[in-house]
Amino acid sequence: MSARRNFAKFAKTEFDVAVIGGGMIGTGVARDAAMRGLKTVLFEKEDFCYGTSGRSSRMIHGGLRYLANYDLGLVREGLREREILLRLAPHLVHPLKFLIPIYGGFLHKMKLKIGMILYDLLSYDKSLPSHKSLSRAQVLEAEPALAENGLRGAYVYYDSQIALTERLCMENVVAARSHGALLLNHAKAVELLKESDVVSGVKVEDVLSDKTAQFRSRLVVNVGGPWLDEVVHGVRKAEQPLARTTKGIHLVTPKVTKDAVALFAADGRAYFVMPWLDFELIGTTDTDYEKDMDAVRPR
Repeated sequence: MSARRNFAKFAKTEFDVAVIGGGMIGTGVARDAAMRGLKTVLFEKEDFCYGTSGRSSRMIHGGLRYLANYDLGLVREGLREREILLRLAPHLVHPLKFLIPIYGGFLHKMKLKIGMILYDLLSYDKSLPSHKSLSRAQVLEAEPALAENGLRGAYVYYDSQIALTERLCMENVVAARSHGALLLNHAKAVELLKESDVVSGVKVEDVLSDKTAQFRSRLVVNVGGPWLDEVVHGVRKAEQPLARTTKGIHLVTPKVTKDAVALFAADGRAYFVMPWLDFELIGTTDTDYEKDMDAVRPR
């Protein structure tokens, strides 16, 4: 968009839906709303896919690790969305085979087995293969880079990966615009507007010109990711934050595995070694982070 864009003119329209956040989910919400015939506007304070969506593990997954927290609803939701993306964007979202080597004893192996069965049951409508077991010899043949000491076998399961989340995000933008939505990047939501104690719109700053305008909307959808609480500051009375913010770090290395491998750190946290383009992604290391979300840096 040009720095000469006229926010005051845009704001004359009363919208059905205003979306705050131009990442994967935000642009997807805008696309869906516009395709349903709703007057839709989206605000992104940086460029589209700037935040978490552009710095992720590039996985389209159901959240296998969340089974350990018994969050079956979240896993089922992720698996359902994974299947939708496999159907809607087969040119971008591709199946990814994962191998989980077994180094622990009998109880560890049974815990993984139960997790695999639950993952298959929760993805009962999937198009991907179900899990299977590998012997120690089969594991070493499949992934010779794995440590042999203590290796007992492995499980194989399938998730999906998207090499370029930015591409899918921009396809959402293009589709939303083609159905009449207004999507504004470098447009920061600075305040939620209220009428009769009900959110009725958004005050937005054009970062390119420092001018502001008030956009009225019947519904405001907050898809701010780690900026979720920042967006609702001023209209939400509760002190407890909506989101627990964490910082994740990935290492980008030359390829060392044939397929993706799921491993467990010494403290029990899961991390992944995944092929990505001509490289390997290793991560992520989720740790709590409560500082400025725009100043996240690896340490």
